[in-house]
Amino acid sequence: MESKNGVFLEPVFLCIFQPLAGDIIYDVLWFINGDELTWTASYNVSFSDLNSTALRPSYWTGNYSLNFEIDCAVRAYDPSASVSGSVQRSPTFFAGITPEQTEYYVVEGVTSRIKLTSTIPFSCPLSLSEEMREAFCTYYFFVWTPSEDSCKNGMASNGIALTNQPCGVTFNFRDWGNRSVYINVTGYVDGMINYNDRTTYLHIASTRNPMDPLGIWKNLSIGGIKVKVGDRDILVTGSQCISSNDPHMTTFDGRRWENQRTGTFVLYQHKTLPYTVHVIYSECVPRRATCNCGVAVRNRFSYYIVRTCEIVSLHNTKILSIPYEEERLCKAADLQIVKSGKHYTVTFPSGTQVSFFISSWNNFIGSVKIRASVSDIESSLGLCGLTNGDTSDDFILKGGNSPTDSTTFALSWRISMDSGVSLFSKLSSYYQDTSWMYNGGVQPEPGDTYCTCAQRGPIDTYQFSLPNTVHCNMTSPSQLCEDGNSTLVLDSCSSSFDRMRSTEDTDDVDIESELTYDTDYNESAVIEAAQWMNGWDETSAREFCTKRFDHDPAVDVCDQLVNISKVPFIDECVADIKISGNKTFIEDTLATLKGACLTEATRNEAFYEIQSSDTNGVTLFDYVSSFLCPGNCSENGVCVNATCSCFDGFLGSDCSGKLSIPPKDFLLPSNGLCDISSRECLKTNIFGFFDVENVTAKFEYFQVKNNVIHTTNHFKIESTTYYHYNKIKKATKI
Repeated sequence: MESKNGVFLEPVFLCIFQPLAGDIIYDVLWFINGDELTWTASYNVSFSDLNSTALRPSYWTGNYSLNFEIDCAVRAYDPSASVSGSVQRSPTFFAGITPEQTEYYVVEGVTSRIKLTSTIPFSCPLSLSEEMREAFCTYYFFVWTPSEDSCKNGMASNGIALTNQPCGVTFNFRDWGNRSVYINVTGYVDGMINYNDRTTYLHIASTRNPMDPLGIWKNLSIGGIKVKVGDRDILVTGSQCISSNDPHMTTFDGRRWENQRTGTFVLYQHKTLPYTVHVIYSECVPRRATCNCGVAVRNRFSYYIVRTCEIVSLHNTKILSIPYEEERLCKAADLQIVKSGKHYTVTFPSGTQVSFFISSWNNFIGSVKIRASVSDIESSLGLCGLTNGDTSDDFILKGGNSPTDSTTFALSWRISMDSGVSLFSKLSSYYQDTSWMYNGGVQPEPGDTYCTCAQRGPIDTYQFSLPNTVHCNMTSPSQLCEDGNSTLVLDSCSSSFDRMRSTEDTDDVDIESELTYDTDYNESAVIEAAQWMNGWDETSAREFCTKRFDHDPAVDVCDQLVNISKVPFIDECVADIKISGNKTFIEDTLATLKGACLTEATRNEAFYEIQSSDTNGVTLFDYVSSFLCPGNCSENGVCVNATCSCFDGFLGSDCSGKLSIPPKDFLLPSNGLCDISSRECLKTNIFGFFDVENVTAKFEYFQVKNNVIHTTNHFKIESTTYYHYNKIKKATKI
């Protein structure tokens, strides 16, 4: 099939047959997809001149595109006897590129290969040297899937991702016949336990190429290779790492243990991806218990921090009057941040989700939950343990491989206050170094990259500028998206990882707060085992906790429909009463159970599909989520989709606020003073607790000169821009 015509190596087709004895001449006809190419017919040709009947590219380019069926027909004629034979058709030959199969099955997060074989050679100038042929005679083909715009729970729902291939596949001029090429595809991780297998179609189309002046490969298209994607999220069903209250710990695999210690700890860390979560534990019950009071989430150099304690201590409780919050997103898709009242959710691109809430009774963080994703299987570290369904190997030391006891394990993941590598640290050098993030301090080799290649059709171009590769270089086969509830805000990070201040509003000033350690802080100090007090004992505490849990209808709903058992949470409630001597922690424990329930229901696609009479004709998700509102809406509202719709006169995420009571206990940066030499002083941020988005602020104008305050009795009332429940953003001043 190769032909050297003196200029190009190109494909030609010969009609091969066994000659008849005697002085026989032949007619040769050509067909493509059953159509006779009348202009290529050759008549009265001797067998010795058979090459002159070859079908060359110039005979069919412009009329047909490759990936066609071709055959020839021969009719013999004996001039001496004036006898013609019948027309004999050859078997068809497929000319083009063909996949090994028309349907493939892949699994989420697992890479498979699709084999492609060209049945004909690729054009290449004969004048080029062997080395130049290798370098320049390559043919690039676009690869894409239909546009898939589905977004659920902040995670994109695609079918597949191309692995280490930027939405295309390349053939060398030698890659034909018995030399095949492969497309590496990975099942896309959508973060959902799928109701059915997902299906997508892989399309392939040629591009123009200067090595193909005749347009032999022009408009070649493979209409659709069916790819079914099997679910793998089922393997992490219920895999929630929890640091609850004071703090009761649960690993991803469900192993429960206690960590009554102070300091900063690595709660979660991925082995190969730059994902990390740090938590702070500090005293909440004097000399008897510590509690969560800080969460820091980081992906590369993007991070989100919420902290409620001022110091880390074993003997003193100092809680900030307003939670400290800091956020930087260098890339919009690094982290997804969702805030609803005092509840926060931060999602990594892999789908691993961090959620926490601030307690309504003491401003500590009630619990921190991390829901594992497919990417965490055999790849998670820190206090959350190794995600593999086996509790026996959860307590692996930092830098180690073998499990140990809980005390040694916990201390290995505590970050020394002098190390400067805490996510709560302000050391600028820290932000430029990521080697500490990995187990043993060794950064792994660069991993695979992934591309989603949604495109409605091929692009005809000589260039390799590919508009359908905008989602390449992902570190996992998954992607964040905006679904109406999420926030993907793009900040700027310069090469030195500092904010680019040139475009920022100089009046957008926050209240700074730096974490400190108590003067007598001792990392080696431990909390002694608590004894019962205030008249409580095991029997009375368990009776109270059981009755309180049984009173909340959400508990049975979560147990029966979502498989969230109340038993371990009741055990935590009993432990809290023993430690604190009172029942103040119980609402946080109930909120933790409901949060775990909502997370699992949200991740199960079947919950959005199934309806029954048992759920009043609505989907399982709508039914379950109607029980999961904060504080049961304080009985001052209706719960819909885990969100309170408050009755008239009530407001707030839990409907505990009253419209008749104005906000109080708010703060201003620098106590309201503004230096016009450093900022414009036209606006200010107001920090406090705001239960409604529509807030009006009243300002009084004054000046400070020579340390003397000059009032003007001039007031102005302005509407504000709501940022979060604890911050009004950029309220206009005079």
